[in-house]
Amino acid sequence: MAIEFRVLGPAEIVISGKSVVLPSNKPSIVLATLLLHPNEIVAVDRLYDTIWGERPPASARATLQTYVMRLRQLLVKFDDKCAISTSPGGYSITATAANLDLLKFRELRDRARDFRGEPEEESLYLGQALSLWRGTPLANIPSDTLVRDGIPQLAEERLEAAERRFELELALGRHRTIIGELRAYTAAHREREQFWEQLIDALYRSARQAEALEEYAKVKQYLHDELGVDPCRRLQELEVKILRGEQQPEAPPAEPVRTVAAPPAVTPIADPGPRLYQLPPEVADFVGREQLVHDLLADVRHDLSTGRPSLTLIHGAAGIGKSALTVRVAHRLRNLFSDGQWYVQLSGADSRPRSPLDILEELLVTAGVDPHAVPCGLAARAAAFRSAIADRKILFLFDDAADAQQVWPLLPGTPGSTVLLTSRMRMTELTALLSSRSHLLPPLDPAQSLELLRLFLGRGAVRMEHSSAVELAELCGHLPLALRIAAAQISGLPGQRISHHLNWLRADVPRRMSIGHHPRLSLFHLFDVSLARLSEAARALFLRLGHLPAGSEFTVRDLAAGLDATGDEIELLLGELRDASMVLYLAPGRYALHSLVHIYAAFRCVEGAVAV
Repeated sequence: MAIEFRVLGPAEIVISGKSVVLPSNKPSIVLATLLLHPNEIVAVDRLYDTIWGERPPASARATLQTYVMRLRQLLVKFDDKCAISTSPGGYSITATAANLDLLKFRELRDRARDFRGEPEEESLYLGQALSLWRGTPLANIPSDTLVRDGIPQLAEERLEAAERRFELELALGRHRTIIGELRAYTAAHREREQFWEQLIDALYRSARQAEALEEYAKVKQYLHDELGVDPCRRLQELEVKILRGEQQPEAPPAEPVRTVAAPPAVTPIADPGPRLYQLPPEVADFVGREQLVHDLLADVRHDLSTGRPSLTLIHGAAGIGKSALTVRVAHRLRNLFSDGQWYVQLSGADSRPRSPLDILEELLVTAGVDPHAVPCGLAARAAAFRSAIADRKILFLFDDAADAQQVWPLLPGTPGSTVLLTSRMRMTELTALLSSRSHLLPPLDPAQSLELLRLFLGRGAVRMEHSSAVELAELCGHLPLALRIAAAQISGLPGQRISHHLNWLRADVPRRMSIGHHPRLSLFHLFDVSLARLSEAARALFLRLGHLPAGSEFTVRDLAAGLDATGDEIELLLGELRDASMVLYLAPGRYALHSLVHIYAAFRCVEGAVAV
């Protein structure tokens, strides 16, 4: 029985095709440290440092020996060829490219270098190497030393490989196919000007000059505000070329003659290459939802075993943890999908819904299909996409859907693949027409909220200020995102007490329930997005709810009397607010507002506008 190790993402081991995420404990730190230096002797002192930092206990040597013994017993149980060896002054682990993704990545990267001068082959090998990455390396391993000293080197290797691959793709004239990836890299690594240069170049070559100049303005502003410097000379020269029109961008393909017939033929660019596992990393400090996770896993397995089309919607209010839950479930289903797991963010960086046509273009490229060989139009591209994946077993995670109309064209047409979908909207159309499963995600319960605070702030801190921690959880409405924002703000200030932060937060919840200017880390910005997606009449009714006392319930009759409207009109609008997770449905005709949503409604009611 073979065993594999994966460190290019959350640390996990794979036994007979089944992946097991390593627990966040000290033996896992030892194993992760050895795997970062495969086939090398790792000094005992270095292991002390990664496990305990600068103050190892007096029993460090004996404790380390115990950890190593446990790891040996585990590894030998599954693979006698994978051993931890003892050497004078340290330990080493035996690994190859066949059982360690880090070595496989480096092997493919080095193989790519052998094809310098042959851009097609070099790009292919780099693409295969980069596909092994699943997120932040060792995201579940609690070691400050590894975060400081080990992971940055790995991240740099990945970024250098990505920069080189994008350079090759541009040289090969495939600028349109990499725009989506480049947007993701610039968003995650804003300080790396080469990614911005490549994105701007790709947009310009695709005859999207306005977008290219918009991206240049973004990086210029970021460099000025954060680093106090101007863009590098290459970026400045590229801006001048765009403004002067010195480089003629490639014209977009001509509109083909439309014919009404069978779905368009699907023309692969090439072999799709390795299976793609694009899921973001799991949240390391996930709490609660155990029964729902169990039910979701069981439902997907049942659908696959019976050949039933599988579509599951997780819906609920902004910040309630839909994405974290769905990513967690998807990771646990990896071994069931032989053709990979594809992740698609259905909203843009500004939180506005993305066009289904743009999303389908990216999906076609991922499926190995040249989108320019497909007739333009939503129906044609949807048909081509479904044809391309008809015989493949893929798990799709579509995150933050705006409505059912955005989702329809993206759904597979045949059984075998599974779709996990998150949205703030209830989307009853999918349930009615496709018999999809739908789960409304509630807030955490008080005990789970306290556990999340303990994971962030430490059990001692929460125990010492238990009453303040309880009040903080209540102020956050037991929403996971609100709790994370508050805990991150507290942990970022040495000596900060929970009670002090609680008083500070209460003074201005709308503006202080956020981190920096990141739109996805501002709870009220996310509420703004939800509100902006509603009809004008529903928005007006929601703002009126801000006048109600905090914690109050209300009925259709109460609102109809106060607004001089019929009960049917009010019920229709409340149904829209309910489906958008902006009001809580208690019983027929009875509703309430979540505590934070009420604070938001009162705040926006005073302002009288939605800042989106």
